[in-house]
Formats: sequence, structure tokens, C-alpha cells
Amino acid sequence: MRYFFMLLFLKFLIISGHGEVKSRNPGVFEKLNPYWSFLWSGFWESEKFLVNRSDLRIHLPFQTLSFRLQVIDKGPPLWEALPEGRTAFSGGIYHKQTGSRILYGRIDEQGLASRLRSPWSKALPFPEQHKTSLGDLQTSLSSSKEPAVYLYLRSPRLGLFRCFGSALLEDLEEIKPGIAAGAEFDITRKTNLRIEGFSTWKTLPARTPSAWFSETPPLPARDFKLYGLSAVYTSPFFGAAGDLAYSDTFAYGRDLYFNAGVRIGNRPWRLSMAGDAAGGRYVGRDGGAPGAGFRLGAKVEHYGRKAGLFRISAAWRGDGLGEPFERSYYSGSYRFPTDFTAFPVKPGELSITAARNASKHEKIEDTFSGGFGAVWGQFHAGFSASGTVLSSAEQPIPFPIPTDPMFSSLTLAGEGSYRLNIFWFKMSLGYRIKKDKDPLWNGAFQTSIQGKPGSITLKAASPDFPSIWTFSLSWRLQKQ
Repeated sequence: MRYFFMLLFLKFLIISGHGEVKSRNPGVFEKLNPYWSFLWSGFWESEKFLVNRSDLRIHLPFQTLSFRLQVIDKGPPLWEALPEGRTAFSGGIYHKQTGSRILYGRIDEQGLASRLRSPWSKALPFPEQHKTSLGDLQTSLSSSKEPAVYLYLRSPRLGLFRCFGSALLEDLEEIKPGIAAGAEFDITRKTNLRIEGFSTWKTLPARTPSAWFSETPPLPARDFKLYGLSAVYTSPFFGAAGDLAYSDTFAYGRDLYFNAGVRIGNRPWRLSMAGDAAGGRYVGRDGGAPGAGFRLGAKVEHYGRKAGLFRISAAWRGDGLGEPFERSYYSGSYRFPTDFTAFPVKPGELSITAARNASKHEKIEDTFSGGFGAVWGQFHAGFSASGTVLSSAEQPIPFPIPTDPMFSSLTLAGEGSYRLNIFWFKMSLGYRIKKDKDPLWNGAFQTSIQGKPGSITLKAASPDFPSIWTFSLSWRLQKQ
């Protein structure tokens, strides 16, 4: 497979040089002719694997269909003696007008099924972030997913109504698919309602504790069922969304997960609020138990002229309903309008964050960070700083206000880039101080060539400057 990608590169150069030149104003029949697009990307890092990805698509405009074939290969370079890698083939057929598709390969899910998976590892699902259920091929090799068959069907608009449904078959020997179905209603031109449901049932593999005192007890192979329901209402000045899920796992228990949120206003001012909660015996879409928890959050945004944006947000998390909030997060940012200039420097975005983790009362972590970016002609610069202090309290408050703080760590970083025609030059430098450890410098130098056919990037990075260095090469070449 490694030799295949070397030949592929030569073929790409030949095709790019002798490709058909299309008219700038094609006629009706020319627009309906089949055409194809191709993408080849890859990454290599010294003393690590070489990754190649090719993505070929053949488009049939007359039938509004496209065929896709993707190959991802991860293995040792020809000049390095590393363990053998692996190759993944995937592909599918897409219908452009409705988005319907049938796929084979490792599937990435979004929408309701994704929101029911490991909720505490994701940000709060505000109403504007409730995407409809949909799946597509992964663009990287995954060690946790196996190839699956995915079918998604979406009807044409039938007056004010449209329906959709999908099925994901993860185990080709055990016919127990994950099924989603829903409908969209256009109440007015800019007001719509979407209702959808999800269900899956399968056998989870046996689980053994990862340590002697693990919170997860040993569990045998067990039947697992999950049901979910979602509703999303959207209008220009108000929006609301919510999910409700119920899981039933043999030898573990039954429990619920839910989230809900509202949006007031749109532009220029928008207020969004959301919350979610899970029971201690809830098992998510991935078969994992995230644990009990309860979160609340809110954010205020102002959209100004020329891409200007002001945003402040806050979120709090506790171990369950009625429990004190032991984790909190606060942030504020401002993105300057694109026509704002403070000669000769043009500011970019300014951000500040503060977070508290008081899950251990004897070791409370408060982290403060900030960043700023600016542009001066073709030169782009960014600076950031982050510091963590430790403290203790019998009854901690959900605000990062430490009492008798003790220094833990401090990180400073800066980067700059310069563009010269098709060439990009980038340099970054960082410095970290950690309690009871030696200071650590890190840096990186990067050069890339970017043009219409794609980009090629060469990077030299030092995680422990100047004693340790790694070198990497990445590329992305495409024909539209």
C-alpha cells in the first residue's frame, strides 16, 4: 500500500498537468457532464508512522449523484524499520439534493446520537448547536471503531414537511442497528420545528476494572438498550431545544440523561442558556458510563459589523441534581472588526478564561489564561499565557477565587507567521514553569507552500528545546 501512494503522487502530477481545461461560462449540457474530484493528504513524523489518505469522488450532475472511494493507510515509511501498519478502505454513494447516502467504513455520527455519547467530554449543547442526525466517513484511522454500514434517507420537501431516517449497522454478524428517524416542519419561512428519535440495542463486551480500586465494577457481557428523543424549535428571535435519553443495561441498571436550552434574540444581541444532567447508571451511545452529573451554562453574544464579535460565557458542573457545583468555567472574548486599524497594527481577537476544579477539596485547581492576536501587514502574531494555582477549602465556592494560593504552573507562548506570495513561514516559542520541576522551553519552525492545487508543510519542533527535536512533513493536494 505504501508503494501505491508513491505511484498515486506521480499520477496526480500527470493528471494535473494534462487535465481538461473547462470553460469559464459552461453551457447547460456541459454542466450536466460527469466530472471528478480528488484529494490526497498525508502526514509523516520522524520515528513515527506515515499516514496517507486518498479521496476520489465521481459526480453525476444529471442524476445529482456522487460516488466516493476513500483509502487511508498508516504504516512505516520505506526508509524506516517500524512495525507494520494497516489500511482501511471505505466508500459510499451520495445524493446531493436530499443529502441521502449509503456508506461503508468507519462512521462519524453527529446530531442526537453524538450528543448521547460521553456528554461530560463535550461542551454544553446550546440550542444553536443541536445539529440534525447525520453520519459520514471518518477521515482518519480509529482504534476504537470498526467498519460499519450506514444508510441515511431524506425525503424531498413535501409542502411544509420533510422526513428523514438512518440506520447504522456496526456489527455485520449481529443485526442490531442504531436507528434514527425524524421530521422537519417549516412553520414559516424562517421558523421551523424538528423532532427526531433514536434507538439502539446491542451486546456490550465484558468489562474488567482497570485498577484494584476502580469505581467501575467488573461486568459480564450484557444486553444494552438506549432510546432518545429530541425536539428543536428555531425562529429569528427565539429558539429552544432539548434531548431526553433512557438507557437499560443488564447487570448495571437503568437511568436517564437530558438536556435543554433556550436562545433569546439573534443579531446583534443573543442570550443562550442550557443545562444537562445524567443519572449514575446512565450508559451512553458508546457503551460507556459517564457518571452522574449536572451542568448549567449561559452565554451572551453581540455580533458587530465586519465580523466583530463580543462573547462572555459561564458554565458550572456538579455531581448531580442538588449537589454543589465543584467545577466552573468563565470566559470572555472580543474579535475586532476586520476594518479596525490601530496603525500600523491591526488587532485580531482578545480572550480571557478562568476555570476551577474543586472535585478534591484538599487540592483545588484554579486556572487563568488569556490570549491576543494581531496583524501587521503580512505578519501575524499571537501571544498567550496560562497559570494554575492550588488551594484548599472545606466548602469551596464555584468561583475561581483562591484562598492562600500556592503556585503550581505557568505557561507563556508566542507565535508569529509571515506570508510571502505562496510561501508561509511560522515560528513559535513557549516557556513553562512547574512546581518542583526544571523550567522547560519548547519551539517550532514551519515552512509551507500554499496554492490552488493544495499545500505542503515542513515542520521542525522541539518539545524540550534544544535537546529534543522532531521533524514532520504534511501535504494536501487536490483536484476539483
